[in-house]
Amino acid sequence: MKRAQIHFTESIFVLLILIIIIFIGIVITFVFFNRYLTEKEETIQQTDTITLTDSIIRMPEFTCGKADNCIDDQKVFAFGQLYENTFSQEEKAYYERFFKNRRITLHIIYPEVTIQDAKCVPEPTIIKDPNTPYPLNCGWFLLYGQEEEPENALIAENPVQLYFPLLNKKALGILRIEVIQ
Repeated sequence: MKRAQIHFTESIFVLLILIIIIFIGIVITFVFFNRYLTEKEETIQQTDTITLTDSIIRMPEFTCGKADNCIDDQKVFAFGQLYENTFSQEEKAYYERFFKNRRITLHIIYPEVTIQDAKCVPEPTIIKDPNTPYPLNCGWFLLYGQEEEPENALIAENPVQLYFPLLNKKALGILRIEVIQ
């Protein structure tokens, strides 16, 4: 009787160890698979964001004619005002589907601006610094999204040329897309 109990106990311990090993294998597989899916999602978001930067540069809503990688500041202002005041729900839904959960800004790099953190607004309402003319008295334009910077965001940047048709001047800028996570 004692021998049978010992064999039975040994069998139970072997099965218990086998179950623990299988459970550890499943947990490890799940952790690696989850990490793989997270990396794949980030890669897809990066590719999607890079594609979006290229699309924005070529959108007639923002481009300055036939010039490559050129964005017109007056078109940016007009788009913002139309989006806020004039667009129907269907038009807003189109841009919300296109831009998704992103904040899209345009930062002036050269010539150097005096107030980097000031948002550019349509020219008649600029009173920030009377000694510095527009566009050097503001640092960035908001194309789409919220005004404040998100804390945790995937960022894609692309250099662009800015055109100021009222001044007939050009500047160098960075189109920044922040994917809000």
